[in-house]
Amino acid sequence: MTLTDHFSPMTQTSSFSTLGISPEILEAIEVLGFDTPSAIQEQAIPAAIGGSDIVGLSHTGSGKTLAFAIPVSYTHLTLPTILRV
Repeated sequence: MTLTDHFSPMTQTSSFSTLGISPEILEAIEVLGFDTPSAIQEQAIPAAIGGSDIVGLSHTGSGKTLAFAIPVSYTHLTLPTILRV
């Protein structure tokens, strides 16, 4: 199964706030100056937060690192304190 099975690469949201990201992470994204997710971020973030495995291919500078880091941070923030490493 691939992301293109579930997401159309031609659609793009206008904001990170529609991707299911926690308010704390949304605030950090705003402070860093990001306002619109790239195509790879729009497709990967909701799937990863939902627990899907992700393989993302995109050009250098397209936002792959943030597409990976946001779900990792989200998962860490939503884990009970006892499970955090």
